[in-house]
Amino acid sequence: MSIDRCFVSRLIESGDIRLFVEARSLIKVVMVKEPERSVYKFVAEYFEKYKAIPSFSLVEENFKEDFKTTCEADLKYYIDEITNREAYNRVSLMLNDIYPIMDRGRGLDALEKLDLKIKDIYKGLSSPDDIKSLFSYGDEVLEMYEKAKLGLVGISTPWETMNSITLGWQPEDLAMFIARPGVGKTWVLVLLAMHAWSVAKKKVLFVSPEIANARVLFRFLSAQIRADYEIMRKGKLGDMMEKKLREKIGSLMAEDDGNFKIIGRDFGSDLRAVEKGVILTEPDIVFVDGAYLINRKSKTVDKHERISEVIDELKGMGKKYSVPFVASSQLNRKASGKRDIKDDMISFTDAVFMDADYVFAMIQDMDMRADKIMNIQPIKIREGDLTRKIVLRWDFSSSDFSELATSIDGLGEIPF
Repeated sequence: MSIDRCFVSRLIESGDIRLFVEARSLIKVVMVKEPERSVYKFVAEYFEKYKAIPSFSLVEENFKEDFKTTCEADLKYYIDEITNREAYNRVSLMLNDIYPIMDRGRGLDALEKLDLKIKDIYKGLSSPDDIKSLFSYGDEVLEMYEKAKLGLVGISTPWETMNSITLGWQPEDLAMFIARPGVGKTWVLVLLAMHAWSVAKKKVLFVSPEIANARVLFRFLSAQIRADYEIMRKGKLGDMMEKKLREKIGSLMAEDDGNFKIIGRDFGSDLRAVEKGVILTEPDIVFVDGAYLINRKSKTVDKHERISEVIDELKGMGKKYSVPFVASSQLNRKASGKRDIKDDMISFTDAVFMDADYVFAMIQDMDMRADKIMNIQPIKIREGDLTRKIVLRWDFSSSDFSELATSIDGLGEIPF
């Protein structure tokens, strides 16, 4: 199947306006071969008129041909292949102009023409919309400011100090929570996701490549009904708490608004599965429990390189879909027993520290565990004071994970 046919088919199949706008900025109509070129032109003109992507049935009605095709790769692959083909053709034409000058021994003339041709190629492969004036974002800044006045920007967390540090999770943010194994990374993500869904009233996608989906719900319910997690895990709740558990499950199932989605190993544990989940659910925020467990599409052998690519891709995905990603990863052995975490204590890759907008280390030594306390130390924030720490009650017997010596205002949104 031709890359042009698959490009058009995938584009229509997605029905995603953001994907279409991105594709149109990269693939001009003349870059697509016939007969798909005419279809692509029709889709572009339809979009300009109706701000929507036409259906396959509408395309078939206009072209008397079925363009719905089964293709193995995603849309990005076909965009890259068409761009690569166009670049190859343009470079080939350029070389045809350069070789005669070289044959005459005119090296400097060839170099000058080569420079001009390369500039033409870049211009031909780029959209003028790709690079904008800084001041063209003025209206967007005013919109952000007005929303800030109303408290409409930033998905809040359960903890006041973290809200103060982050000003809420913003679109395109990548926040990483890192800890030694067994400290509670999954719990933090569940608590953050629960707050985003129940208090901030946002659509949540939870990605769980390691822990079974039902186990994630187990933690969620323990926090919801304030049950002793260990007792609940062992199936030894008293009659009153067991009744409360059954009632909570019943009410959640009966009143399910579909705004808290989860994908696990059965859906796939690679980046393609994560992106597919984002496309299908259109979440306001994505949580990835164990970014280091996600597989890269390239299936690279080197673990550090794979995880570095995964972090890069998650950051890129956040930008592509304008959604914040909150993920977890691990600290290395240098962090064992330490109360002050440095960036060289992050496991696997520097990409966690380099790519993330926020990096929080979860710290709990033996004394803190005995006192049922968890420290969350920011080791990278976009701007602000790195010395501030978040101290949480970390009590599984009462499912109390509140911030110590602070109060939560209960608002679902906080200022930008």
